[in-house]
Amino acid sequence: MKTIFTILTTVALLTVFSLNAQVAINTDGSSPDGSAMLHIKSTTGGILIPKMTLTQRNAISSPATGLLIWQTDNTPGFYYNAGTPASPNWIGLEEESDDWTTTGNAGTSSATNFLGTTDAVPLPIRTNNTERMRIRSDGIVSVNSTGAFTGSTFYSLASGNDDAVDASANGTGDAVYGQQAGDGNGVHGYADGTGIAVYGYQAGSGYAVMGYNGGTGSGIYGAADDDQSFGIIGANFANTNSGESVVGITGGAGNNSGTTTVVSLIDHETGVTGTGNGQGGVGVVGFTFNSSTSSSEMAGFFESDFDGDTDTHDGPTVYLAGYDNTNSNQYGVYAYVPDQDDNSVAIKGVYTGGGNYDATGIIGDASSANSYYGYGVKGYGDYIAVYGYETGTNYTTNYGVYANGDMGASGTKSFMIDYPLDPENKYLKHYSIESDQVLLQYCGIETFNANGEVVAQLPEYYSAININASYQLTAVGAAMPDLYIKRKVDETNTFVIAGGVPGKEVSWLVISERNDPYMQHYTDQRDNIIDKPEEARGRYLMPELYGQSEEKSIDRYLINNRNSSYENPKVIKRTIEKKEKDVKPKEVIEDTEK
Repeated sequence: MKTIFTILTTVALLTVFSLNAQVAINTDGSSPDGSAMLHIKSTTGGILIPKMTLTQRNAISSPATGLLIWQTDNTPGFYYNAGTPASPNWIGLEEESDDWTTTGNAGTSSATNFLGTTDAVPLPIRTNNTERMRIRSDGIVSVNSTGAFTGSTFYSLASGNDDAVDASANGTGDAVYGQQAGDGNGVHGYADGTGIAVYGYQAGSGYAVMGYNGGTGSGIYGAADDDQSFGIIGANFANTNSGESVVGITGGAGNNSGTTTVVSLIDHETGVTGTGNGQGGVGVVGFTFNSSTSSSEMAGFFESDFDGDTDTHDGPTVYLAGYDNTNSNQYGVYAYVPDQDDNSVAIKGVYTGGGNYDATGIIGDASSANSYYGYGVKGYGDYIAVYGYETGTNYTTNYGVYANGDMGASGTKSFMIDYPLDPENKYLKHYSIESDQVLLQYCGIETFNANGEVVAQLPEYYSAININASYQLTAVGAAMPDLYIKRKVDETNTFVIAGGVPGKEVSWLVISERNDPYMQHYTDQRDNIIDKPEEARGRYLMPELYGQSEEKSIDRYLINNRNSSYENPKVIKRTIEKKEKDVKPKEVIEDTEK
């Protein structure tokens, strides 16, 4: 009875009007608004929409179009079905507009939301009702212009003293970076007046203009078509005694190239500095393309002029990759030092690095592809042609001169030391014993046992590198006419001497043919009469010994008359093509799409 009373009281408090199918719910008895089918009026409460989770929402069977719920998880808020009962599409009320607001948008998707057009019409951007930039339907972006260069992706037009493009970087990045993966230019500049096509200014310690090539192209390429012009000019006008006018840096595996004329106008400054920081990189590369053989030419030339008179050319000089028409010689590096000084050196290679590494000052590689001789290092000297000085003390295998292969000489083979009896004034020389065979010898002194015999021990490696032993025996301390070899060398690397006087000594000498893996592999090394190659026939190692002139010298012939067309297959040859593309100003093409 109490429950029925409560319901009746509530109904009495709420007056519901139903007029022309309109419904009003309120506590003051007012009529519904004429435009509303349902008019709920209250100053103390609101409408509470059903609350549910995302899973519960998706479980609603055939939700009506426009059905409204409050979602409690996964971005809570009001959601309504913008789809159909068969194919619901729940949209949050805050997402119902695709407008871009002036305060920014949230919850956008790059797959469905964008700023732009859906037809072939450009997108203009204006300020003060004037077009400042447009994005054309072909993807070209124009700034302060409706046109662009042919082939442009981005075009900016500046008038007066304004700059078309400015860039600034305050960190370690690049203000302007150009990358070209094809055959074009990373950065291209053109000027047909007195201006500068590409200009860089650096007030700090960085680079005004830097070219980097990570492939086989050029970090910086300069070309000139006039005999009064320069492809690249580098000048340093600093009032200090240091600085570089041109610095080239390579960081890739390619050989960067370019022709550069550099003048250093300040004392103690550097004309060209080249640094290759990458594996296989080259700091400075020079090429010459003069096809004439009537004159000498070179790819690189360096001279240090001490007296300041560039006409005298009396300083140390280096020629790189040159051709000398005087005797048809080609050379990779030619160094000349005119100074008469005991410490003067034409070419000096120094390794000062630390760590556990094998250090090499100079390497010479002459691998001939035909019948000509190849000399890795060749020296001529009035006193010593090739001199090696060993300074290490850490190993027993240190050598002043070492040959990994055969060692030969047309003269004697000797050692020379200070004469022990007068070391300050004289030398002592001893000479190698020579033979028509490749021989090894071993010697020793043994004492006979009570039976007049003794076992002589050879090194443990003897059998591994020797064959065909011969023996010499000398009695010491008594006459021993019956000395003989009772047993030859066997697998124990010993042999037995008999016929001796007990307690007396015998001196023995074993001479064998060398038979280590080297001699087994290079069997022709046992030959001692060898035919000269064709280019050496009729010539001599030492022609003066046979009453012949120096012109008959094999060495002189090979140096002065070698085949000038011979090419070392190990040399990587590159060519530089003259680049003439894009040397004319481009024409601005107006956008015809409106």
